[in-house]
Amino acid sequence: MITIISNCKRLCFKFIFYLSVIFVYFTFKQASAQWVIETSLNNPQAIFNYLSSADSTNVWVIGSTWSNNTPIIYRRFDGIIWLEVSLSGISNQPLTCIAALSSSTAFVGAGNNNASMYKTTNNGNNWQIAFNTGGNSGYLNDVRFSRKHPAYGYACSDPPAGNGTPFKIYKTSNYGQNWTVFDAAIINNYVGYTPSICVTDSNHAWFGLNKNVGGSNYGKILCTTNGGLNFSTLSLPMVGYVTSSIEFKDNNLVGMAAMQEHSNYYFKTTNGGLNWNYYSSPYYFGNCKRIISIPNSNVWYVAIEILGPSGRILKSTDDGTTWVSMSTPGNQYQIEYMDAVLKGNKVYAFAVSLEGHILKLIDTVALTPVSNEGELIPDKYILYQNYPNPFNPTTKIRFDIPSNVKRQTSNVKLVIHNVIGKEITTLINEQMNPGTYEVEWDASNYPSGIYYYKLTSGDYSETKKMIFIK
Repeated sequence: MITIISNCKRLCFKFIFYLSVIFVYFTFKQASAQWVIETSLNNPQAIFNYLSSADSTNVWVIGSTWSNNTPIIYRRFDGIIWLEVSLSGISNQPLTCIAALSSSTAFVGAGNNNASMYKTTNNGNNWQIAFNTGGNSGYLNDVRFSRKHPAYGYACSDPPAGNGTPFKIYKTSNYGQNWTVFDAAIINNYVGYTPSICVTDSNHAWFGLNKNVGGSNYGKILCTTNGGLNFSTLSLPMVGYVTSSIEFKDNNLVGMAAMQEHSNYYFKTTNGGLNWNYYSSPYYFGNCKRIISIPNSNVWYVAIEILGPSGRILKSTDDGTTWVSMSTPGNQYQIEYMDAVLKGNKVYAFAVSLEGHILKLIDTVALTPVSNEGELIPDKYILYQNYPNPFNPTTKIRFDIPSNVKRQTSNVKLVIHNVIGKEITTLINEQMNPGTYEVEWDASNYPSGIYYYKLTSGDYSETKKMIFIK
């Protein structure tokens, strides 16, 4: 009997030890996601200022030459190849912003005089003017499309008629085929900032503002909650000139902002911007280049330029309560912009430095339930029909994970199969808490046709059909 008890103790000790090793391994693995240099755009005469990710593989970057502001555009395709893009149709204006909708479609804004928004639908082989600002002082500060509803996008320009006159806002609701112009007359002496737009859906958009005439005032944000029918201004609780970055979660309630004058503070709202609180930070938020919220999670990333020729990328996993500095190669790089997309439970992020170094991150994030109303936990597995269906090019897949014994997590796998049953991608493969979840699949890189999505967890398995039509 003594021998049996002793053996049991040894077995229990080994079991606990191995569990501890596994826990430490996965904790370290999640915390140690690192940025790597994917490539360097070998153009010593150029500086780069903006980057846009269409999806996890297609990325566009803009810049210009030091000497005469000649535009430069690069794009990444097939996941590994970076090529310089034709400038056919683009005049010799400095490029200020870019928004990529797919591997073939992108919008590029320019500055100076009668500024132009250019559009390509053939991989950058040719560009056409989508609209001009008019006047002699147009300067397109930013252009941004909603990730959730990419038909909707906004752009803003400095006042084409000069300082002291209203700046302009442009909106599209059909993927940039047509643009409507709005006159932001309610906030004279303010202009948009490069870049500082957030678009979450068909109704909600926010614009960080720069006070370019007169004395300082409280930091301002322009917003619409009804698709541009009305615009209103929000005030940050500190005096300054420039709201340098603004971002909201898809729920349109939780948002964060940064002001250029307040280097060690960031601002957060939980009620759609009606009220803001400020928080001190050991990190330099003043020259914030981009704030990013990851859908269906509490994860945020921030790219900042610190004093001197260097940059830093921060990460929060608790909606901005705490931040950690991520490991980046070559801390001397001056990071100019960052973008990220969520694919399943993985974040694919890219950043560009002033010198043209492209940094890449693949980070696994913990998804949060999209609905937990009244703390009601699903009592059974459900795989819902995707929507929209048919779709082009993105669709959402929702599913319920029930509570099991002691509400433990369950290992969940969600995969996509083509019409002949071949698995083509895995969207989810992780331990998940009980709740209702929703993930998005982007089929841009696949042909039109019938696809199947399959959810498995333990003994449960269910498959549904969806149709992709380009």
